[in-house]
This record gives sequence, structure tokens and C-alpha cells, in this order.
Amino acid sequence: MVSCAIFFHLTKLTKKGLNAVITYFMNGCSMNIGFYFFDKGLSGVDCSRPDLGNPGVGGTQYCFLLLIYYILRFDPKSYRVRVYCSSDCFFPQGVEKVLVEDIFEGLTESKRRGDDFIIIKDNKDQQLARFIDKLRHSIVIWGHNFYFGDYADWVAKSPSVIANVFVGRQQYDRYIDHPICDKSLFIYNMVPDVVGEKKRDNDGKTVVYLGALIPEKGFLVLAKMWKYILKKVPMARLQVIGGGNLYSRNCSLGRMGIADKLFEEEFFPYLSEEGELLPSVTFQGILGGEKYEVFLSSSVGVVNPSARTETFGMGAIEMNCAGLPVVTLGKNGYPDTIENGVTGYLCHSYKGIADKIVFLLTHDEVNERLGIQAKEQVSRFSPKNIMPLWFNLFEQIAQNKLIITYRRPDSHFFNNIKFVRILLRFLRKNCRLSFLPSLIKIETVIYTYLNKIMKK
Repeated sequence: MVSCAIFFHLTKLTKKGLNAVITYFMNGCSMNIGFYFFDKGLSGVDCSRPDLGNPGVGGTQYCFLLLIYYILRFDPKSYRVRVYCSSDCFFPQGVEKVLVEDIFEGLTESKRRGDDFIIIKDNKDQQLARFIDKLRHSIVIWGHNFYFGDYADWVAKSPSVIANVFVGRQQYDRYIDHPICDKSLFIYNMVPDVVGEKKRDNDGKTVVYLGALIPEKGFLVLAKMWKYILKKVPMARLQVIGGGNLYSRNCSLGRMGIADKLFEEEFFPYLSEEGELLPSVTFQGILGGEKYEVFLSSSVGVVNPSARTETFGMGAIEMNCAGLPVVTLGKNGYPDTIENGVTGYLCHSYKGIADKIVFLLTHDEVNERLGIQAKEQVSRFSPKNIMPLWFNLFEQIAQNKLIITYRRPDSHFFNNIKFVRILLRFLRKNCRLSFLPSLIKIETVIYTYLNKIMKK
């Protein structure tokens, strides 16, 4: 909780700090927090009760809704929340909604209305970066994606960016040899347990995929292995929850109405025979809280089996809430959310994923044990455990005294080759070899070069 008393302990006040003190007293010691909610194409979607489950929006959008909701639920007297958005969706009670054209107008309005700071999702737009630096409004970046070298450089250097919050340990560890680490911390995403004491009925045959049906979310990987799984377990069934329009209801879809036309054409041959969808496959579309009923009657959960772009993996925790073990690739953010052999399986190859799915479909005792353990583990991502970390950050910002402590990796050193990053950090920090590029800079150069070759 933000307390008025903290200001009496400040011995040196900047002009900005003095203005903050005045504002706090005038507002009854409340902090004004802005959020830019990237909601284009979500008009009419009811986002007022995210505590009841994801209403059918993207994982990052859901995270924003949860943070907004629990700020107001846990401490409505200390915080005022404004949400800047471009469509007319429904937000939690107590939110002041401000309609804006885009993020540029949202940031401008946030400063004009006197927000202490505004939280935005990471955005690689160079024009936006220049705009933020010129605007000189306090920004907290909530990084739900991996950053390239140039963007990480800007976040580290920009005086407007007062803090950078990563969503998990694995994501944070990727930047430990970069100056961005000096203003970065990680706070795990929260996931409320909306299932409660309901017990899962393992049917021994149902596999559930959860996620957007876009190339980045790895559904093609699962589609390619499905016929292999059917050969091993002929009674297997695949329930697909999600769609190509998860992030925007306005995007165009293909013939089947479930994904972009080109992507549909890419994965459909692996899920069909003679032009007809396999009877073992069902596309459920975008589901809200009702998806938990599917989880409760299933055997295995699958989330982004490519692990591409995954910094955390909200879907894995949502499935774990229902006591459903999850199988995916053991890289990027998934070691944060899935404990291998305890709450599911982290595999080293796509074939390994297929084999573990088959294993869990045919070994009921192991399936039940992992499901129970998965249910027990979700408490570490509960709002009551995560929100104090956010409130602590807000208090530090209020005092204009952000405390950032370097966290050395303690596990998964081969995930994103952390041992190299540790070495580079040591050489840069302890041996005064600051000219050495961070590994993320090296990766960016290689990635850019390979992209140029691919386009030729």
C-alpha cells in the first residue's frame, strides 16, 4: 500500500518529486496508474471479470486485465486506474476508461491527465520510441515478448522508461549481460484458480490444444504429429481451443473460419483425409471460462509445441488449474511454468512431445499423479502471491527510489545458452570490457543476416 508517510522520509526532493507529493496529498494519497490496453478489434467483449477466467482474449491482454482488476480489488483506496483503449470493451468496475485513437494519443492523454506513470506492453516501433523520449512521460514497460538488440538498447537508455518488467525468470536471464538488466526485474504472470475443488475426469483419450491459431503458436507442429499419435492410440481425440482471430475479432479467416487462409491451408492436410477433417479432431473456437470444462474432461494439455516466442506460457497454468498435465518443448519461458516430470513434460524434440502425449494417454496412474501435482503447483502464480510484488514496485516508484537487484541464474543454463551470458556479464562488469557486445546483440545481428539471405 502506498502510504502518505513515505513522503515525510524523503530528504531530497526533485521538482518532479515535489509535484508528486502535492498530487498525492490532493488525491488522498492515491497513485494514478495508466494502462494502455491494445484492444483493437475487441469491441463489446466483456472483460469485467478476469478473475473468472480468460474471456477469450490473447494471453498478454488477459495479463493486463488481471493486473488492473486485482489492483482495484486489493487496494482501491491507494490506486486510481485509467485505461486508455481504442474500442468499447467492458473493463472491471472502478476503471476510468479513456477512448483514444492509438498508443500515441493514449500516452499523450496519460500525461495530460496527470498519471504518475503508464504501463505499456513492449512495442518495437522506432517512431513510438522517439515519441516517448520527446513526450517525457514516465513509462513502465511490461515485456511479454523477447526484445531484439536495438529495442533493448533503447529501453536501457531512455530516461522516460523508469522500469522494465519481464514476465518470467527465463526471459529475464536472457538479458543479464545487457545494460537493460540495470532497470529490469521479473514478476511472474498471475493466474487465478477458477476451477477450485473440481476434480478432473481423465478420459484416457482427449488431447487439448490451447492457443491462437497463428504460425507463432506452434499448432502446425501438433497437426503434423497427430496421425502418428492416432496410430499409437486409435481412440485419441483432439480438441482445439482458440482461433486465428483471438487477438482481433475483425481479422479475416479462411474457408474453415478458424485461422488465416494461408495458415489453414498449411495445417489442414495433416488433419484430414480425402479433403475431409478427421473425425478425431474438433475445433472449439475461442472459448472463455467454459474452456475449463473441456480441461476437466481431458487427459493431456498441449501449448505452443514450438515454444517460439513464449516468454511465460499462460495456457500451461490455466490447464494446470484443472489438474491437467501439459506437454511442450523445454525452451524459452516454459521451464518457468512447467516442472518436467512433476506437472507435465518438457521435451527436447517434436517427436519427444508426441511420445510423451502417447505416454500420458496410456499410463493413467502417471497421468493422475502429474495432474494432482500440477494443481498443487499453481498457487505460486496466484494473485495473492504475485500482487505484493507489483505493489512493492509501485511503492518504490512513488518514492522515486527504484531498487533493482541483479539475479544470477540458478538453473536451466542450456536454455538460451545462459552460461555464455553469465561469462559475458562477468567480462563486461568485472574485467571492464564494456566494449564486448551482449549476446542478445550478437543474436540480433545473426538473425538479421539470416533474414536477408532468406528473402533473396
